[in-house]
Amino acid sequence: MKALAGARIRAVSDFIAACHGAKSPAGLAELIASRLLEFIPGEQASHRSIDHETRTVRLVTRPASPATHGAWEKLLPEHPLLGRFEASSDGRVRCLSDVIGRVDLRLTQLYQQCLFPDGIEDEIGVVLAVRAEFIALVSVSRNGATFTRAERDVFDLLRPHFLQAHRSLALAHETRQALFGLDDLLAGEGRCVLRLDSQNRVRHWPALSVRWLGKKELPGALSAWLESRKSGASETPVYRFRHADGPVEARLRIDPDNGQTVLILKQPRSNPGAAMTAEMLTPLGLSPRRREVLFWAAQGKTNVEIAGIMGIATPTVKKQMEHILDHLGVETRTAAVVRATECL
Repeated sequence: MKALAGARIRAVSDFIAACHGAKSPAGLAELIASRLLEFIPGEQASHRSIDHETRTVRLVTRPASPATHGAWEKLLPEHPLLGRFEASSDGRVRCLSDVIGRVDLRLTQLYQQCLFPDGIEDEIGVVLAVRAEFIALVSVSRNGATFTRAERDVFDLLRPHFLQAHRSLALAHETRQALFGLDDLLAGEGRCVLRLDSQNRVRHWPALSVRWLGKKELPGALSAWLESRKSGASETPVYRFRHADGPVEARLRIDPDNGQTVLILKQPRSNPGAAMTAEMLTPLGLSPRRREVLFWAAQGKTNVEIAGIMGIATPTVKKQMEHILDHLGVETRTAAVVRATECL
């Protein structure tokens, strides 16, 4: 693209990478408002958002314009670019001058209380529909000069990355909320689940695990057992340690389909001598055969091993596991095993 000749290509690429690496919606908004003028010249760059669910308006403008902040909070929903998007769901890059004439614009309260005091005569921007109840307007403002085709092209290039970065952060937030809900549910049953990466680093620390382990770190002995179990050097299926709450058991589960690894910590049942059986999975509403398949999967057995134990074909085990996932409303074998451990 001619608009991004030479060194600007690298600068834009770095900016896009930084957007995708943002840790929070507030950080992303600040990043966009702080750096957008590097690529599209103007007097101001803004990230303005409306959360209809909480009825809040958030404004990040660089350079900041505190004198009009209150008016923007009140009048942002009347912005012509937002009005065009709500009427057409058209997310293309547009200028104010594309959607409203100069005379009509100057008659609006938005112009009189926000744009004019900030020295704005035109804006180029894009509306990002992050969620049904949350939209953001990212824009660059000028006091007179029109925006060129090349500048529109740059904004068009950035637009999908802005949108994806916002949606990724929203999804991460929803996932964290779901994990916290699952943590609370499992904690009530005296157990917790730690998801591990390929280096045995814990991706998410439930509060109960931190209480049992004393800190957000796996003890050396537990890490050594974990590594030996993953490598097949250890045949000890359970690692046991004590805490002030009582004894705690650790079990390793590896999804053979995708290699996802979880460490399940739980306090043993009040009757430790009672053997675990597939019948304990009855509350899940599975057929006897599917209960048995899931039971052995929860013991860390592969499809081939389960087939040998049950005397059935390996493809049959795989098909039964697909039915189990569908019945439990989960997407992975690991998630099904976690459900099973709630009963065992």
